[in-house]
Amino acid sequence: RQRQMCIRDSFYAAEKILDEAFMHRMHAQLGQEMLAVAIPVKSRMFITAGAQAPENLARLIALAEGVFEKEPHPITPKVFGVMNGKVSAVVQATGGPSPAPKKKKGFWARLFS
Repeated sequence: RQRQMCIRDSFYAAEKILDEAFMHRMHAQLGQEMLAVAIPVKSRMFITAGAQAPENLARLIALAEGVFEKEPHPITPKVFGVMNGKVSAVVQATGGPSPAPKKKKGFWARLFS
C-alpha cells in the first residue's frame, strides 16, 4: 500500500477534504483509520497516515507551511486529522516547544510586494 499521496493539478483539490466518499477511498487506499491531511493551497492536498512518529508528522507540517507561504491561492498551513471520512482534529507536532508564530505582513506590505 501507498504511504502518502498528493492530490494536485485540480483547482479544487483542497475541497476534497469535505467529500466524505473521497476521504473514505483515501482511508482504504492508504489502509489507515486516521489520516493526516494538509490543504496548504487550493490546488494541492497532501495525505499520509495520521498515526505515525511525531517527526514524520512534523515533516508534513513543514511541507504544508512551505507550500502555503510560496504558492498562489493559499488556504491554511494547518494539518488536519481525518477519521471516518470527516475532519476530526488539527494535527500538531510534539516533542519540543512550538516555534514562535511568524509575524504576518501588513496590508500595504502584501499589496505592494
